[in-house]
Amino acid sequence: MQPIPEPSLAELGRTLDRIERDLGRRLDEMKTAFETAFEHAVTAEVYEAHRQAMADQIAGALDKVADLRSDFEDMRAELVEEKKERRADRRMYIGAFLSLLVLVAGAALLAALRLK
Repeated sequence: MQPIPEPSLAELGRTLDRIERDLGRRLDEMKTAFETAFEHAVTAEVYEAHRQAMADQIAGALDKVADLRSDFEDMRAELVEEKKERRADRRMYIGAFLSLLVLVAGAALLAALRLK
């Protein structure tokens, strides 16, 4: 077996230069990535303030929905009551009309029987 030839100092220097350039390039890429990420990062205080504002908006919207639901139920109850009143009025008018009809028919019958 032949021994593996060792690299020369020039080859080692070129390899180290290549490694240094690769590491530098990778570090520059990482630095750029971190800077970009930090530009979009927010502090915990800002995040908490935003979260609290959103929670307040949601609570306000839920209150409005509850108010609207209550108003809707009130309007529905009023409508049901109005329908009941209209039915009662209709029954009263029909009853009055039928009573008048019976009265007129009875008067006409009495008048017809007296004429004979």
